[in-house]
Amino acid sequence: MRPRRRSGAGGTVLALPHAPPAARGLARAAARLDAAGVHEILGDLLVAHGTVATWDDVLRPVLVAAGLRWEQTGAGIDVEHLLSEAVVESLRAHRACQPRPHPGRGILLTSPPGDWHVLPLHVLAAALAELRVPTQVMGQLPATALVSAVRRTGVSGVFVWSQRARGEDEVAPRFPVDALPRTRGARVLVAGGPGWAGRAPDPQVVLSADLAHAVRLLAAAPR
Repeated sequence: MRPRRRSGAGGTVLALPHAPPAARGLARAAARLDAAGVHEILGDLLVAHGTVATWDDVLRPVLVAAGLRWEQTGAGIDVEHLLSEAVVESLRAHRACQPRPHPGRGILLTSPPGDWHVLPLHVLAAALAELRVPTQVMGQLPATALVSAVRRTGVSGVFVWSQRARGEDEVAPRFPVDALPRTRGARVLVAGGPGWAGRAPDPQVVLSADLAHAVRLLAAAPR
């Protein structure tokens, strides 16, 4: 998808000819660096349609287009950063407005070291909050810290998002299944993201196909 430029108050905008009007409106607000407008659009969408639909139908197309523009032209990193920050803030606000989570063991959401794209963790946390599933977003954790966090929290599910593709001489992301503490109840282990190269890192780990699939898997974890 190639970006198009136009002059005027809108500045540089992304061409999203096949996206819904909400995505084009979000792209225009982001191109103007209108953080308040981005927040307003996202807040309305999250309330009206929920996290999964907002992510799949609006946010992903805009974020992908912004990333492509930067790769192709070297411009627009400010737009991409504004979008990322606004999305995280909007998701946190939406999550805070949900009813109190059901009691029980929660879900731990993390990424391996070097995977800076943790936005999907916040998306997943908001989607699970709509189902009243308790979650904890931990961001990047080395394997030893992940094992320690699972031991200390007693969570019933672990999700590891890996975004970054690694070269042949780089260490592959880890999902330290064998080192995780044993519990009386079952624990759901889920991986997501292109960094796993389409393969589950362990037979005990389920590789999620998309956000909705990950939500279903983790929401079904025993409490």
